[in-house]
Amino acid sequence: MKIKYLVILSSIITMGSLPVDAHTGVSSVNDLMDGLMHPLIGADHLLVMIAMGLLAVKQGGHSLWLIPLSFLAFMIMGAELQQFGFFLDAAEVWVTLTVLASGWIVWRNDRLSPVLAVSATVIFAVFHGFVHTSELTDNANLVPYALGFLMTTTFLILVGLMVGALAKSKMKIISAVYSLVCAVVGLTLLVNP
Repeated sequence: MKIKYLVILSSIITMGSLPVDAHTGVSSVNDLMDGLMHPLIGADHLLVMIAMGLLAVKQGGHSLWLIPLSFLAFMIMGAELQQFGFFLDAAEVWVTLTVLASGWIVWRNDRLSPVLAVSATVIFAVFHGFVHTSELTDNANLVPYALGFLMTTTFLILVGLMVGALAKSKMKIISAVYSLVCAVVGLTLLVNP
């Protein structure tokens, strides 16, 4: 698949998402299909998860596996925090800030320190896991939902990895466009919570 088609596909997925409905708690989430679909219904999740793949490629080396696996592991931890009754103040605002921070990270031309890259990944993941789980109803099937959610999250991170790996020569323009989309979406979500 040519890289321009991959970029177009990921842009359509991002622009076709419904950022306002991502965490409203209006509909119930109960099973594998809900878990598979949930990361796709908000631009905030799409942008941050794809950015994790782009960040992993930009960092290179061990980060190619460390960043994606850290995101997945700590997203589970964030979900567990919510399930065990912990409270993260202003979690939705923090998720929105991860969109803005992801745009900045992708836009930067230089690599982050490994500690900063993994720390950002961990923080982003905890908040995303927390807010995703907050919509579960009492009768939700947590395991199928979580499996579906992890599968789609993994897919989105892989999209970022593929774009980053296949488009190294075009990363400046991809980074600029991606960062602009993150800024627009992040600011929109801050203004219209």
